[in-house]
Amino acid sequence: MSQTTAVYGPLPPPAPGAISLAGGYDAPARARRQVGSHLERNTLSGMVATDALLIVSELVTNSVVHANSDARKTLVVEVTVLPNHVRIAVTDAGASAEPRMLPVDLTRSGGNGLRLIDNLCQSWGVIRDGTGATRVWCELPLGEAPL
Repeated sequence: MSQTTAVYGPLPPPAPGAISLAGGYDAPARARRQVGSHLERNTLSGMVATDALLIVSELVTNSVVHANSDARKTLVVEVTVLPNHVRIAVTDAGASAEPRMLPVDLTRSGGNGLRLIDNLCQSWGVIRDGTGATRVWCELPLGEAPL
């Protein structure tokens, strides 16, 4: 798959059931717990739920690391189960650099989160508003993973 081009403009309002949480080093774990409960209520389990939790963890980690989302900043995590896919989005205050997939570098630790998302999802992209706020979204298919 590949990233859609970044869109610049107002961020759409959060989806119903969006989770607001403080950033910080433990934000990925807190997000996984809350999203896991949401997915169980929606009877989504198995490999799709595991992949969705991995994606949430990667996107929230990116917000903490790259957008400096510490405990004083709020992140918004959205997980919407639709008929054919799960739409996942994480919104943060943004960073100076636009989120993008890095080239493969086997000597670098880290830097593979968006590549993982690109491999698991049918599409993903970035929306940035005039203040720098950034939403990274993706769509995880409910059927087989894209090739």
